[in-house]
Amino acid sequence: MDGNTVKDMTTNFGKLDKFEGHDFRRWKKKMHFLLTTLKVVYVLTTPMPELLEDAIVEAIRIRAKWEYDDYICWGHILNGMSDSLFDVYMNVESAKELWDSLESKYMAEDSSSKKFFVSNFNSYKMVDSRPVMEQYNELLRILRQYTQHGLKIDESIFVSSIIDKLAPSWKDFKHTLKHGKDDLSLVQLGSHLRIEKSLRAQDSDKGKGKEVGGPSVNMTKEGGKNKHHKQNKGKKRSNENNSGSRSNKKPNLECWKCGKTDHFKRDCCSGKKNNANVVDAIAWWIDSSTTSHVCKDRCWFKTFEPVEDGSVLYMGDEHFAPVHGKGSVALEFSYGKTVTLFNVLYVPKLRKNLVSGPVLNNCGYKQVYESDKYILSKCGDAAFWKEAIDDEIRSIIENNTWVLSDLPPGCIPLGCKWIFKKEMKVDGTIDKFKAR
Repeated sequence: MDGNTVKDMTTNFGKLDKFEGHDFRRWKKKMHFLLTTLKVVYVLTTPMPELLEDAIVEAIRIRAKWEYDDYICWGHILNGMSDSLFDVYMNVESAKELWDSLESKYMAEDSSSKKFFVSNFNSYKMVDSRPVMEQYNELLRILRQYTQHGLKIDESIFVSSIIDKLAPSWKDFKHTLKHGKDDLSLVQLGSHLRIEKSLRAQDSDKGKGKEVGGPSVNMTKEGGKNKHHKQNKGKKRSNENNSGSRSNKKPNLECWKCGKTDHFKRDCCSGKKNNANVVDAIAWWIDSSTTSHVCKDRCWFKTFEPVEDGSVLYMGDEHFAPVHGKGSVALEFSYGKTVTLFNVLYVPKLRKNLVSGPVLNNCGYKQVYESDKYILSKCGDAAFWKEAIDDEIRSIIENNTWVLSDLPPGCIPLGCKWIFKKEMKVDGTIDKFKAR
């Protein structure tokens, strides 16, 4: 080790906090790193070399180096302690003996503090008045102390405990996480909390009238429909009472399309024939992989039932969104026929309304795609019953249930009949056609 390195280490040694009798594990790691850098840490685990009567010069040199390194190590450990502890341990003869004495005393005291860490974590409660990520990081710091003290607990238990500790305003998000399909790690939980926090910040900004990203909403004063908006575009708002004072009342916001005040233009269903829901390329999408009909707009529902059990809808990219309700939706096609969808899930966070192709198939519908057209027709059950009969006959032949033979003279054959039955799913759709 050259002179510059020793000088740098001596300078850095002055920055090491003195050991005062607490936080021994932290001080021990810092001291071990210092001794490793000085290349003298080996004396803590290697016994002093013995000299025989006929020892050679090389053995004597190794013994002298070990004694010198032991002295350097011993001195650095003593200098890393407070004056009161220095006076207690200054008479210890070797670095290894000094190191073992500190470990036997203070590691035992640290192990008694495990109960404190467990109690501290169990009693921790997250509150709404503090940032959620700040409290999450405090819990991670407590969990790191678990690891430092050798407490091994499954990570999923920590994740579940932190979810339970979320503040009251996070109740819905807590239920969403609990009903998740996959187990979360601590890192994934932190990402979910960070994303949810940013989304809440955006919603808060929207409520305060701040400009945020996303689709825009057109709003106007009462009586200001589309044509009025175009006529008044570019003009300043005139003062109605010409008194020079401005009213403190907020204008009534209304839909630009129909003029009603209970919704905005993006949610408006007016202009459709007989106010029925029309399936077109923009409003509804036929999905051949989704297992349920899904709607994002409340106004489409003919019947509606709220869902408050924390149910979620899983996406193909492993994301999920909460289900707020379910009901029936009537869809009218361009040729005048109406199809009623049952058990449609209401998921406001979805960006498109989806019609499930597999669910339509199970309900006996036939779907045909021709060029740019989508044709949906209600086929009869004859094809399904024929397939069920063929399956039953094929099973009888494969199992050798019958043996064909000639009818003996004077015998009358027995008659038989088919029994047809539909097996239904819990949601009321057809699961299977059975023929016996």
